Amino acid sequence: MPQAHDAGYKLLFSNPEFVRDLLLGFVPQEWVGQVDFSSLEMLNGHYVSEDMQGRYEERVWRLRLGEDDWVYLYLLLEFQSTPARFMALRLLTYIGLFWQQLEKQGRLTHDGRLPLVLYNGFKPWRHSTRLSDLYHPAPAGLQVFQPSFEYLLIGKSVPGQRTEWAAEPGGDADATGTGADTTGDEDGRR
Repeated sequence: MPQAHDAGYKLLFSNPEFVRDLLLGFVPQEWVGQVDFSSLEMLNGHYVSEDMQGRYEERVWRLRLGEDDWVYLYLLLEFQSTPARFMALRLLTYIGLFWQQLEKQGRLTHDGRLPLVLYNGFKPWRHSTRLSDLYHPAPAGLQVFQPSFEYLLIGKSVPGQRTEWAAEPGGDADATGTGADTTGDEDGRR
């Protein structure tokens, strides 16, 4: 169920300057320096699955990387106010629905994507950002057939300290630095 603050975040991240600042300030990866920020284009973030159950992404953007060719990076923003153990699975579903829509439009390419969760809650996020941490390892020989997916988590790292943010791909964003805890039972949708 959407929270009251979701509308504010959606409004902020409908602005290309905020998306630019988010990438430059919180995504410590080399490719960010190659982005043509004047190319930012917001896309439709509402997708309906084939069984007619609606799914919603908070914001989807595409932009140009490099100088020669248009290479689109789809930045999927999910706003979250409670830790969610199964966030990787939810984002993988969003990406699948998004790719289905692109395929139907004849626009599915080898573009990159950055699934990003903007966490604004007070509880430490102790869940892994890797899908593979949600299930038991497959037997030898079957591991190559298991899905691999990870998202970037950006959020407040210490409850009550609204000024401290962490960007931790592959782990948790809690203040202890003790590593991801995938044994919890929280799956808050917001």
